[in-house]
Amino acid sequence: MFFLKKRIAENAWWRVSLLMAIGLSLVSCGEKESKVIILVEGDGVEMANPGDTKMFEINTFSNDDIVKKLSICSEDAKQGILVLKDTMLNVSSFRCTYVYTVPAFEDTTQVDLRFRVFASDDSYSTTWQHLTVCGRENTLASLDNYTLYSGSSRNQDAFSLELEQVLYSSSADARFIDMVDMGNDTLTGEFLRTWTSMTGLSFSRFNDFDYETATRSSVEDAYAVSTKYSELRNIQDNDIVLLGRSDTAVGVIKFLAVFDEEGVENDRYLFSLKKIN
Repeated sequence: MFFLKKRIAENAWWRVSLLMAIGLSLVSCGEKESKVIILVEGDGVEMANPGDTKMFEINTFSNDDIVKKLSICSEDAKQGILVLKDTMLNVSSFRCTYVYTVPAFEDTTQVDLRFRVFASDDSYSTTWQHLTVCGRENTLASLDNYTLYSGSSRNQDAFSLELEQVLYSSSADARFIDMVDMGNDTLTGEFLRTWTSMTGLSFSRFNDFDYETATRSSVEDAYAVSTKYSELRNIQDNDIVLLGRSDTAVGVIKFLAVFDEEGVENDRYLFSLKKIN
């Protein structure tokens, strides 16, 4: 009786797994019915930026045949069909993580990723993942109205590009402190208006840069010809500052206002940020 119940349970599990494979993966088969199944799971986010990495978990199997080959292709209106991976397997099941680097396009472009597995008789099953890649000329989204305080205050005096939030430099992980205020002069109390970075970020003041219409390419082009510094000094209202690491631009800041008030606790900056993801 135990073995009978176990067999029934196993059969039920297999039927559920098969329905999930067909329903969740949107699998289509070749001209003749295929005995191989493929499941592909992404992060569920279809919007992507050039240079992003997307990870796809692939699970392919066959109950009574072999998985002969795995093929991955991309299709888009600019590049056509590109073969990304073509691997002979000859196994009953196979799992892997496929890492896809999102290409750059001038205009917003849809990229369709085709995942296909073949059985021993060359019948196949296919599933798709779809990405909308933002063009280089799309205006960057602005992250607005951050307040960062003097490093001599007891307030949040640092900023993380990755986390997109202000931090306390005294307690934050240094790996996330992309920008931090240097505080006030210890003798005079003067607000120094100076930032540095704990992650190797470079600063380039570029007040003629058009922040409002900034695109990925305009930030990259301006940063490429700018003079870079490891510190940003004498920050003023309406300063526009390009950000980068080595020769790679990562964003641009616009300082909306700098407040230099009595004491140190309320010395602060109000700024907005556009980031290249």
